[in-house]
Amino acid sequence: MILFSAIIIVIAVLGYRVIHKLGKVASVVGVLAFLYLFIALLMSSDLGAIAQNNHFSMPMFLLAVSLSSSWQIAFCPYVSDYSRYLPRNVSGVKTFFSVFSGTVLGTQASMTLGVITAAIAGSAFKGHEVSYIVGLGKSEAMAMVIYFAICFGKITFTTLNAYGSFMSLTTIVSGFRNQTTLSQRSRVIFVVLMVAISCVIALLSEPAFLKHFTHFLLFLLAFFVPWSAISLTDYFIISRKA
Repeated sequence: MILFSAIIIVIAVLGYRVIHKLGKVASVVGVLAFLYLFIALLMSSDLGAIAQNNHFSMPMFLLAVSLSSSWQIAFCPYVSDYSRYLPRNVSGVKTFFSVFSGTVLGTQASMTLGVITAAIAGSAFKGHEVSYIVGLGKSEAMAMVIYFAICFGKITFTTLNAYGSFMSLTTIVSGFRNQTTLSQRSRVIFVVLMVAISCVIALLSEPAFLKHFTHFLLFLLAFFVPWSAISLTDYFIISRKA
């Protein structure tokens, strides 16, 4: 976690263009890795047996919908952060559907793979999620490639999170200080502090990280829902910007 944090700080400090170049490479690597995993999973499993599993749990269904909703709503700040760099002639509708399509397709692909894998693996999946996915590589070389793709994707996405949180925090601070620019030194300090705090939280939560992370997402959802309702009401009804 500490090594990842150090890499993330370096990339985030390098800035917007480096993050986007890295994101393009990570997208290609991620798509190829997902295609391989889907093919390996479908060729080595009996999907008919999975389709006959009609078990349904309302609490788990509501939990999955809640986590998916909080995941999707959490992308709203990215639209604000990056739409400011777009040319003026790019329409809001095009921006919306570009962001929406990207997040939905990416989320559904990863969650579908996770659901099918968990259904096939059963009790062997819980607590060993990454090792089980990597094990689909069949060979040590392919397992290392998949593990690299996972790590590369995590670094890229978390760097985006660090940069996004930096943008949000500096917007708040600049608003109170009535500033329009920040020095390079201040930007580095903001990024280091945000990543360091996140790293400490992750280290403290490590014994049961997924459980704590789930609770955190549900906690955020209590704020996301009213915030989204207010923002959408203002945008579409009060300000009438649509």
